[in-house]
Amino acid sequence: MTRPVPRRSEASFARAKEAFGRIDVVVSNVGIELIDTPVPETTDEQVELLLNGNVRGTRYTL
Repeated sequence: MTRPVPRRSEASFARAKEAFGRIDVVVSNVGIELIDTPVPETTDEQVELLLNGNVRGTRYTL
């Protein structure tokens, strides 16, 4: 498994710290859902998409 977009996040934090001096709050607001797909019918690819967006995206932002 690869870490999703770490360089972009790190670069964004570096630019914010340079511009503002510090970061007091981080809001990682992401969410993906499969409205029309019942859980038993989800594919491995769909589960991976959900995990990457909903769990890993937030984890690697912080």
